[in-house]
Parts: sequence; C-alpha cells; structure tokens
Amino acid sequence: MRIPKSFQPLFVFVLFFGLLTACNDDDDERISPIQETIIEGDVSSVQIDMTRSNWRIASVTSLDGFVIADERNTPLQLEGLGSLQHSYFVIKRDKENALTIELQENFDKEERGFIINLEINTGFYKEQIIVRQKQCTSFYKLESITYSVGEGDGVEEAESQPWGMNVYDHTNNNGETVKTTFWPFYNAHIIYSFHTEKESPFKWIDPEEGIYVDMPKHISNGEIIYETEKRKYGSWLTTYDSELKERTVEVDQVNQKKNIYSADIYYKQLQLSYIMTLSREGNDVKKFFKGKLVKKYPYDCSPIQHRVEDLGED
Repeated sequence: MRIPKSFQPLFVFVLFFGLLTACNDDDDERISPIQETIIEGDVSSVQIDMTRSNWRIASVTSLDGFVIADERNTPLQLEGLGSLQHSYFVIKRDKENALTIELQENFDKEERGFIINLEINTGFYKEQIIVRQKQCTSFYKLESITYSVGEGDGVEEAESQPWGMNVYDHTNNNGETVKTTFWPFYNAHIIYSFHTEKESPFKWIDPEEGIYVDMPKHISNGEIIYETEKRKYGSWLTTYDSELKERTVEVDQVNQKKNIYSADIYYKQLQLSYIMTLSREGNDVKKFFKGKLVKKYPYDCSPIQHRVEDLGED
C-alpha cells in the first residue's frame, strides 16, 4: 500500500509510539514480585516465583553497592540455570521462573544483606531484589567436649623458666644467719590454649558469655585426670594459678648482706585432641569442632641457689 507523502510523518510517529508503548507494556510488570525481603537470623530459605523466564542475574552487590565476588575474585553473575555461592548465602536458579535464596545464621552482631541485580536477556529493563537478614539472637551453647589421646598427643618436658629474688638485709645483727621463706611458684602460672582444625566456634557463641569447659589436669596410667574447676574456652594464651602457688621453701638469709636466690621452675606440656559439640534450644542442628588443647604447667623446681654479696655491690 502506498502512503501519501502528507501522511508519512504521521505514520512514522504512530509507528514509533506503538513500539515505545509495546516496550513499556513489556516492562510494566516486575520480573520479581518482591522488591525487598527481610529474613530472620536463623538458617533460612526463601523461594521467589518470577513472572518471567527471560532474565539473568547481572551482578550481586552489598547493601552499600560494592560488587560481591567469588573466591576467585570473579563478580557473581548467572546466565541461565545454576547457583552463586558466597560466605553466608547461596542463590539458586533451578527453574527458569524461580529463584531460591539460602542463608546461614547471622551472628555478625548486626543486620546484613545484599542486592541481586536482575535484567532482561534482551532489552534495557533492570530491577533489584534487596535481601536483608536480621541478627540471630539465640546463640549456641556447649553440649559436650570430649578429650582423647591422639597422634602426637601426651605429656612431655617443656622449657624451664628462671626464678630469682634479691634480698637486701639491713638489720643490725652483722653476719648472723636466719631462716626466711619464699614462694617460688607464686607467679608460675598454668598457660593453655585451644586450636581448631578448621572453622572456629567463636562466631556461634555469645561473646560476652563465652563457654566454660572441663579442663584436663594431667594423664595418669593412660587416663585423663580432670581439674575440679571449669575453664574458659579460648584460642588465645590464657593463664591461671597453679595449685603449687602457695608451696613454700625455707632458706637461709644472712644479715647485713645482699642475698641472691635463684632456681629453675620445671614445666610440662600436655597436648590432647578434643571434639566439641554445640547445640541450640529449639534447633536440631548441631555444630562439631575438632582440635587440640595445649597446656603448659609447672610441676617442680630445682634446689634454690643462694649466694651472698656485700651491701652496695651491684
């Protein structure tokens, strides 16, 4: 059909308007019916049924807009079916018209989240799904901790530590020898730390409350002997007083002299394997952690050496 020249501009305008209207009609309906979702802090999974199937995940960003990448530092993107995994979430597309978001428990002490950026495979239409996860307030508790003597475990001699004391005697009884008492183990602390093979349990427990566990004392005839008091679990070096703290030693002291005393405090090192189980009330999920306890403790000291110098000598 031939269109008169006088109608050609009008025809072009109508054609352009019709195409624009068709594009707008195509974009009126969101790909996802959900623009933002707020999920509880526990382990959670939510499926979003999409209104279309011709879309892709262009990127995933933090709530602040920073691009999230995988362990190879490749930005998260998904064409077609598949999944995207990050430290605490998995985004799955098992069907063309559905998206599943799986989240681990949030023990980050604050709300966290991310943004899924969607776009049509062909076209300019884009939209976002904002995912927010609340903080989990129900922490895991210690269910049990079991120790065993594994490979490389046991008791061995550890490096000794020097002990010393200088006493300046200014009494009037020149050269007289008297008896005095010392506590060489007073500052000889027990030192221990726990080490896990892989993931640390600290993110799952209340940081203010912590957890207290049975503490092995030593090994006797292959049997693990325990202390009567529980100790706080920690991966850092932790100290507490030895039962030898109040043990005394009586030695000579010469009046009107500088009395110099020295000795070596002997230590042993205990290493044991352990399995820790954490659980949460109202939740069947348990968390298991394997690792080593390393504990260094004093058990004896050498005879105290005593020498004398005149006062004023250094």
